[in-house]
Amino acid sequence: MTSSWFALHVKSRQEKIVSQILDSKGFEQFLPVYRSKRIWVDRVREIDLPLFPGYLFCRFSPEARIPVVTTPGVVDIVRCGPMFAPVDPAEIADSNEIAVACPAVAISGGRRASNDRGRPTQGRSRNLAAD
Repeated sequence: MTSSWFALHVKSRQEKIVSQILDSKGFEQFLPVYRSKRIWVDRVREIDLPLFPGYLFCRFSPEARIPVVTTPGVVDIVRCGPMFAPVDPAEIADSNEIAVACPAVAISGGRRASNDRGRPTQGRSRNLAAD
């Protein structure tokens, strides 16, 4: 049995909890996050938010998926038709690179303008355009 990376669809705002539970079960998991500045009336705070809300990555063998899909908060494994869609390990590395290279703090307190786009400035993804 070879293990592959898969994207897991998880319940809204449960990414960190599911990540911790999968880690405690012994699965290798990856939840890319970014820092965001949140402004309230009385304070400003930086918090970690998921780069892909509602999703996280986990490495496991499809034959041994039962402990993963029965984890509280996991909705399903991302599929392409009836088959599970494995994620290329290079994509996981790129996601990690983006999360590390772009710790840019987004100021949240309203909607971003449609022309306000983030862009990686370092690493292999620095030449990607955000169209």
